[in-house]
Amino acid sequence: MEYFSVNAFYLGMLFFACLFISNVLYSLICLIWKIKIVEFGLFANAWFALYKEKILGTEFILGWLPFSSHIRPLGMSADEEDKAKIHQDDLPFAFFNKPKYLQKIFRFVPWIIYISAALISIVILSTSSFSTEVAKIANYTAEAFRTMFSDSNTARQEFVKTTKEIIDGKMLFSLPLQCWF
Repeated sequence: MEYFSVNAFYLGMLFFACLFISNVLYSLICLIWKIKIVEFGLFANAWFALYKEKILGTEFILGWLPFSSHIRPLGMSADEEDKAKIHQDDLPFAFFNKPKYLQKIFRFVPWIIYISAALISIVILSTSSFSTEVAKIANYTAEAFRTMFSDSNTARQEFVKTTKEIIDGKMLFSLPLQCWF
């Protein structure tokens, strides 16, 4: 039995790449629209951080759990208490003073990255066309909902049979990666 799965490694690298790209997009948005970054964190820092340093008003944090990364702009939470703490000179660089469309874009960056990565991997790595793959996923999801709300035992058996055909001999979390590597 293998203790290391290459496909799991590739999936982890893809996840890390998505986190990195989202941080780069956050930074670009902050640079272009002149939003001050208060905290920049790479990896999650639950309970403690491996390294912290404050440079030019930005606190850089290196965590130890490779699950997330974050950027916190000045004035991200629009609480009145937080607004009062911001120095008068920094108000033009606060997040809450920027246009609403920019705030929405900033909040949806991770969704944009992950949905784009999923769609690109489906299009590039699939052996059939994009519309066929989306139709297969939609049909399987519809069958799952029909089975959940059905009292029929045969519907459950058919769903289990379909699921077994899909995952037979495959590592479920790395299906798209198996086509690639």
